[in-house]
Amino acid sequence: MEEKAHIIVSVHGTFSATEQHEGTQWWQYGSRFWQALSQELPEKYSQIQKEQTFHWSGENSAAERRSAAKNLLVLIRAFEENQQPYHLIGHSHGGSVIWEALLLANRKSRSKWAKQAATTDGFIPLQYLRSWATVGTPFVISKPSALRILMAMVTGIVALISFLYILFSPFIKGVEEAAQSAGAGWEVVLANLVVFYIVLSPTLAGLESEQVDRERRSAHDVIKNFGSRWLCLWHSNDEAINGLRAAMGLSGKVVPRRSILGKAFAFPILSRLYLPLSFFFFTPVLNFVLAPLGDRYVWRKIKDKSVGNDRPGAHANRVETMPVSGYPGIPSIPQRVENDLGAEADAALQEAAATFRSMLGRLGNGMGKGLFEELKASGLSGRELIHTSYFDNPDITILVGEHIRGASGMDIQTEMPDDLRRWMEQYRAVIGQVIPTRVRKPVSLGLKVIALVMVAGGLLLAYLMA
Repeated sequence: MEEKAHIIVSVHGTFSATEQHEGTQWWQYGSRFWQALSQELPEKYSQIQKEQTFHWSGENSAAERRSAAKNLLVLIRAFEENQQPYHLIGHSHGGSVIWEALLLANRKSRSKWAKQAATTDGFIPLQYLRSWATVGTPFVISKPSALRILMAMVTGIVALISFLYILFSPFIKGVEEAAQSAGAGWEVVLANLVVFYIVLSPTLAGLESEQVDRERRSAHDVIKNFGSRWLCLWHSNDEAINGLRAAMGLSGKVVPRRSILGKAFAFPILSRLYLPLSFFFFTPVLNFVLAPLGDRYVWRKIKDKSVGNDRPGAHANRVETMPVSGYPGIPSIPQRVENDLGAEADAALQEAAATFRSMLGRLGNGMGKGLFEELKASGLSGRELIHTSYFDNPDITILVGEHIRGASGMDIQTEMPDDLRRWMEQYRAVIGQVIPTRVRKPVSLGLKVIALVMVAGGLLLAYLMA
């Protein structure tokens, strides 16, 4: 039986969303990139139908990327059920959307499709996914919190008790008796309702932290099962990757410290009277307790905001070119291609210098409509940055086409520059080392917390019985 035609799905990155299916952006139907890619591939490969073009909000938000991943998995499910070979290409956080979809496919599911398609360990193999490629993708590595998980265990019990009391107290004693009873009146029901909502937030944050930890551990399975079909293209000077990496390293004093000898009032005599209290209490507490906590809080918020991490219970920790650690590093694109992309971006940026100055002038004088609105209206092509000009480079198209052909098992001799062919051989050798690498998966934080609680409880019990 002859295999069906291969479908290629493109997933755009952050701030690149538009409602139009067809256009000039690389991922849109009939774009210049697709026209160039179609020349690299046989006729059996085609872009997804125009009306099926994949869209997502493009917002810098982990929640939006997760929502897009769920929608992408729905599309993937249709391909799998129709036994339709397909390929995925993602740029920037579009690659993160693809990765999230693979993580979701790796989770155990109770759906009918998952039960039919999954292996014995609950893994959905996605056997018709022939290849996936990420281009300039900054993978955000979040760090779960054991303290959050521990708090969730405590607050979850309190929330459950409060909820059960609210639910069943009217049926146990009756509404009138409950209202008249001093210990079970409406005041107690209301108090339990307040307690329930107070402890609900830390409980949900702890559950989310546990989910982040679970994804951290299952990521190794995703690499094992899908790594051989992956192409990772990135430039060593990619502005988005390096900018977010730099943001993860931000630190310093933000909250003002207090000088011990500083005057508390404008009147010197009163200031001297205040000095002992400031020296022994206010200054140490502010400088060594409150200010460092404030600094940590502010920088965490800035880091999370920069990468769009809006998941409670976990903070952005690193930005990498691979979604997991412990494996050999993926090489950046060939040096000649890096030089070409850098030179093209520099030339385009020089041409756009006057446009940037004019835009900043309007914004500074209060005449602009906002930074993003001004950027959209500026007429900039995207070639001014390396991060947004990958798909304008013909060598990137050649590498993507070669990967798609190779992942499909096609033995087609094509003309490739020698440096691209050598790089592709090097890349495949690295991936060949990644897949069989036996990386010890991290132990669940939840299990660690439970073990810690049990040990602490055992020590307390032994002390009380001694």
